[in-house]
Amino acid sequence: MRVIRVDDQVWEELKKRAVRLGLVFDTPNTVLRRVLGLGEKIKVSRQRVPGKLTPQGEFWKPILEALVEMGGQGYRQEVHKAVEEKMKGRLKPGDYELNKDGTTKWNKAVDFQRQAMVRERLMARSTARGIWAITDQGRHWLAQH
Repeated sequence: MRVIRVDDQVWEELKKRAVRLGLVFDTPNTVLRRVLGLGEKIKVSRQRVPGKLTPQGEFWKPILEALVEMGGQGYRQEVHKAVEEKMKGRLKPGDYELNKDGTTKWNKAVDFQRQAMVRERLMARSTARGIWAITDQGRHWLAQH
């Protein structure tokens, strides 16, 4: 998924063209798809439905394994790719639904679990922007699990 920047005038026009679908509004991406004639809108879901999504704790081990395989640290995007590969066949269909911001639910879960692991000192808090790193405690946790 790419990130684009739009000026205020374009943003206001996108908001005008957004359609309310129950309690959920179009995203900028779905508005642009409709305006450009690119077909069906992508389903947007904002609620975490139990059983429909992979439990968030199941992301810890793949995240830490990916970091070890990368030599102890890696860029966020690389970690996400490695986690997706490790979890193929385990991610549920709901994990691929989009959040309001256009990210998939599983990508957002990985980011949230990184924050949880930083709080637990399994991952380093102070790294260069966009770099994720495992700590000695994280390696110990991984060896135990």
